Formats: sequence, structure tokens, C-alpha cells
Amino acid sequence: MAEYYVTTDGTDHADEDGSSANPWASIGYAGSRVADGDTIYIQAGSYSLSNNTENTSGGPFTGPATSLCWVIGYEDTKDDGCPTGDRPVISANSVASVAHIIKVTGQYAKSGIVCNIEIDGTDTTTDGITGSRSSYSNCKVSNCVNGFKEGHCVGCFASECTKGFSATGESFLYCWADSCSTGFEGGSGTSIVYCLSTRSTVRGMYLQYSGSIANSTVAYQITGDAFVGYWATVIANSVACDIDAGYAFSTFHQVLNSAHYSCGSGRSNNVDMDIGAITLTSDPFDSSTNDYEANAEAAGGELLKGAGFVPWGLATQTANIDVGAVQHADPAGGGDSWPYPRARRIG
Repeated sequence: MAEYYVTTDGTDHADEDGSSANPWASIGYAGSRVADGDTIYIQAGSYSLSNNTENTSGGPFTGPATSLCWVIGYEDTKDDGCPTGDRPVISANSVASVAHIIKVTGQYAKSGIVCNIEIDGTDTTTDGITGSRSSYSNCKVSNCVNGFKEGHCVGCFASECTKGFSATGESFLYCWADSCSTGFEGGSGTSIVYCLSTRSTVRGMYLQYSGSIANSTVAYQITGDAFVGYWATVIANSVACDIDAGYAFSTFHQVLNSAHYSCGSGRSNNVDMDIGAITLTSDPFDSSTNDYEANAEAAGGELLKGAGFVPWGLATQTANIDVGAVQHADPAGGGDSWPYPRARRIG
């Protein structure tokens, strides 16, 4: 269970041992040297791929296929990376046909981990961060087909991807997808909780198969449907706002205690049970500052609060994530219920 380091002034050479004193220069080279249980620390800075061959100098990273490893970004020392330190930024650098930037594999008893990493797929990358039975936290991915594919995600941010978050039987907690075609897509048994999808061009959240649930989530400024489900899927305590041409809730078995505002096609389509429906006549959020806490509008944010959306999800700052610069600067932002310190901002 060794520890290895990658820094902007490192060297990819067999004479370098990857220690803090003799770090490597690329995650691809680190991938060629790691073994089961190893941890790779990547210092904050800018890194660019030079080829699409995994586990080579300048290439993408793939962890050991039958074991696990941890990939952790840090700012100055290895202990300041998760959850508050500056992230290293890894760019695909327009290299063609990159399958993924980082791939880790876990086991049933223990998980591969990626923490505090930022990735720019430059529209040439299929998966930003991917794997199986793995966990990703405090990461940011943009310009990929799939920002995060498979794996549990906590406090992660995806932007300008075809699918921001995509998995089957995994969980997304305190995550945000912005300006993606589909913000969140979950297969059978997926849980989407305390998550936010904004400015999606196809749908906000898509629960494809039975046994999936979205709870305490928000879909905002969506071109198509806000929330789309399937047989035996449930959405609860959630809000659909400013939906251009679609429905707030489409094809769900149950919609529970959920609200909608300004949805082009109306509230629901093909929903078996809609219990505790809340209709808003005013925008409940002040989205211009990217702060998705409930506002003071009587027919908007105040109605949500009065309907019991405290401390559910993104409707109140008390239990909110730090989603915007304004809220991040607010000492009351984030809230004690956020599992990471208030100072951690996603996005």
C-alpha cells in the first residue's frame, strides 16, 4: 500500500520512484506503476494528455483491474486535498478518442476512490471519471459524453456533458449537473438525493428502471421534461421550475410532496399517483446568483417552506450545498447538515 505523487514539476522516468521527493509528471505514467491498495496524490496545477493510451506517460489513468487504488488531488500537502483544497485540473487537450481520463475499480468489501480532481474532456472524451464499485467525491468534470459514469458520487459537479451523471444501482448525493443534455440518468436501484440539475437541454433527471428514487432534488431551467421516470420509480420532496417545453413529472409510479412552477406542458404526464402536489405561481429561487435556496416570495420560496420543505434538499439554505459564489461567501451558506465543511463549494 504505497503512496505516490504527481506534480507539475515531476518527471516520468524509471529513475524516479514517485515519492514526494521524486514525483512523476502524469497520471498515465503513475497508472503503469501502481498496485492494489496504492494511493496516488496529484498536486494542484494544470495537466494535459498527450495521447489516448492508458497508463503511459501523458495518457489517461486506469487503476488495477482486479484490485483498487485511490486518486486524490491536493493543494500543498497531501492532507489538504479532500474536501477543501484546490483541485488539480487534467485536460484531454483535444487528444482524439479518449475513452476516459480516470478509471478506478473497487471490490465488494472496499471501494476505489477519486477525490478532489477536476477534468476537462475538451469534447473528445467519452467518460471523465468512471469505474465500478467506486466512489467519487468533490470532483468536477466538463465537456465529456459522460461526466461521471458508474460509481457513487458525493459533492461532485458536471457541466456541458451529454450526461452529467450516469449509473445503475449507485447513489448520487449533493451533486450538481449544469448545462448537460441530461443532468442525471439512473438505472435500476439508483438513488438521487439532494441533487440539482440546471439548464439541461433534454431532461433534468431520468430514472430509467424500477427501484430507482429521486428525493429532495431540483430541476431548474430545463428545455425538455424536468423529471422522467419508469415503472415503479418514485420521486419525492422535489421541485421542477422554469421548464420550457416539457412536463414537471413524466411517467412515474409515485410523485410525493413535490412542487412545480412554470412548466410548458404542465405538471404531470402518465403518473399513477401524485400525492401532496404543490403548485407555485412564483419562482422559488434566485437563480441569477446560482444560489438555490428558497427565496422570500410568498407564492414561491415561502410556499415551499410552508409546505414542509425544511430541511428537505435544496429548498432551504439550512440543509443546502454551497452551489454558488454568493452563497459560498455567506457565513450561513452550506449548513451543518452538509457532510463536508461549509467552505467546500461545488461548481
